[in-house]
Amino acid sequence: MKFFVCILSFCSSITFADTLLVCVGDVNRCYIAQVVASEFLYHPSVARSLNGSFSPDVKAIDVLNNWNIQETGTVGQLNDEALLKADLILTMTKKEKEQLIRSYPRFSKKISTLSECALGKNVDMASLDGKDFKTYEQSRDQIFDYEDMISVKGWRCDAPNH
Repeated sequence: MKFFVCILSFCSSITFADTLLVCVGDVNRCYIAQVVASEFLYHPSVARSLNGSFSPDVKAIDVLNNWNIQETGTVGQLNDEALLKADLILTMTKKEKEQLIRSYPRFSKKISTLSECALGKNVDMASLDGKDFKTYEQSRDQIFDYEDMISVKGWRCDAPNH
């Protein structure tokens, strides 16, 4: 099983935190999340290609272009070094979170879903695979809302396992 990751390095006035956005399979959500965080929430971010690279599909690029964002993200294969460096590891779904914890149990205290950190409960992000453009727009907007809620907390998570 391959995990893909976007690395976000966020700076706040108090701490420097590295956040991984991890997707299994549907890496367009991860790509959109990385770009939205860096471009709209004004968090300096660095996206790294770890063990290969991923090119987002046309709809992922177009949904960001509608917000006047040019392509800026890279998604690479997840590795131990990225997990060690991360202060917070976010997945898009509960199933992805569970898969990640099974594969990397020593990092379980850092792993949450995006919605857990934003809302305090799990709400899976819809898969974008094979979906229409409107679904991509809805996903982008939901990602923005969740990331905005987390950014207010200084990119820290109050979920029970943290």
